[in-house]
Amino acid sequence: MIVGSRGRKYHGHSTKRVKGLIVACACVAVALAGWSASAQVPLGWSAAGTVDSSTTPFADPAIATDGAGNWVTIFSSNSGGADDEILVQTSSDNGVTWSTAVPLNTNAGVDVDDDSTPSLATNGTDWVAAWQAAGMIQMATSTDAGATWSAPAALGAGLSPSVAVNSGPVVAFVNPAGDVAISPSAATIPDGSAGSPAVATDGGTTFVVAYESGADIGVATSTDGGATFSAPMTFDSGGLDAGPSAGFDPAVGTWIVGWNTDTGISVVVSADGGATWSPPLEILTVSATTDAIAAATDGSGNWTLIFAQAGADSDIIFSTSDDSGLTWSDLRFIADTATNDGNPAIATGSGQWIAVWDAVGALETLVHMATAVTTTTLLLGGGGDDGPCFIASAAYGTPMAKDIEVLRRMRDTYLMNNALGMFFVDAYYSISPAIADQVAQHPWAA
Repeated sequence: MIVGSRGRKYHGHSTKRVKGLIVACACVAVALAGWSASAQVPLGWSAAGTVDSSTTPFADPAIATDGAGNWVTIFSSNSGGADDEILVQTSSDNGVTWSTAVPLNTNAGVDVDDDSTPSLATNGTDWVAAWQAAGMIQMATSTDAGATWSAPAALGAGLSPSVAVNSGPVVAFVNPAGDVAISPSAATIPDGSAGSPAVATDGGTTFVVAYESGADIGVATSTDGGATFSAPMTFDSGGLDAGPSAGFDPAVGTWIVGWNTDTGISVVVSADGGATWSPPLEILTVSATTDAIAAATDGSGNWTLIFAQAGADSDIIFSTSDDSGLTWSDLRFIADTATNDGNPAIATGSGQWIAVWDAVGALETLVHMATAVTTTTLLLGGGGDDGPCFIASAAYGTPMAKDIEVLRRMRDTYLMNNALGMFFVDAYYSISPAIADQVAQHPWAA
């Protein structure tokens, strides 16, 4: 007999019917996905919605999670006042519902400067936001998952802040001299033409800062909590390199720095704490890219990389890796809309992946949000272990069974080599959660 995930037992002829339908449902999911059932990388994404129900213009989003179900997203907004403010929304149920957007900067009612380009990070307890206002870098902190924030503190003159947190925050930004300034240590990474710094930490005392260095990418490492940094290394892919992102993969102990090139996405990897780096490797070939890439890892070797790809209008594209960045999936849309989508950000925690970006329409700019559909949630429609639908292992104990492999070959042979087939696969990712919800609500349908 087969035991369902709610403990239902099926006997006699109904076993064959249930097993057949379970296998059909699970095989289609696994075959279209092309991933093992154990991988927790996004296969598709929910329909994009705006982060707030109002039509107030929003832009420049950032997002972070503590891995315990608490999420915070921040963005700049002009809510009818004379200047832009930093707004914040929070979720305490793993991104299912969100609070109303309210000003993060406590001086929102009295300041007259535009607040923009925010960055956000957390170590699980402390949440740190940094942004620029009138050419000055501002920072505020929260210890209650974004519900309340300290008054902004000025860190110094500069642009384009990026923040990471271990026992305390490290903020990297471009100072008026064109160097990368570090706060609170007052360290400087000399350059003269720096731009778009991205800072990341391993959760200990190592920090890596990647930044634009003219037409190349510079990378510098600190092993003392951001107090001092190594002499920077510069990487040149042969064209224009821009928009870096940095991250640490605890599954294998490696650092990955990625960026846009003229022809795609390139990365360098360090396996010795940022002391040495591999030569640049192009992992994805892309016809054209715009904004800086954004990447996140769940700490178990799974990565998701997103960026805006230029076209008739720019759209948000994603690729995933379930082997610590050694190989990457084909590119797919998160959002393919009539608006110009850009400035993406992504975070992951508690089995959830959430992406945010801004969308420039004819009349206004709004920040959009989408939640990933993973191999675990694809058939559960966002449920958990007690959901009434089943994955491939319910029938076979493995996603590599013969029937599943047949459907996988069908996908590769008849769907992935033509535009109509790829449209079907993308549509499947979009509509399957809603269908799964209906199955979940009507167990007799399974």
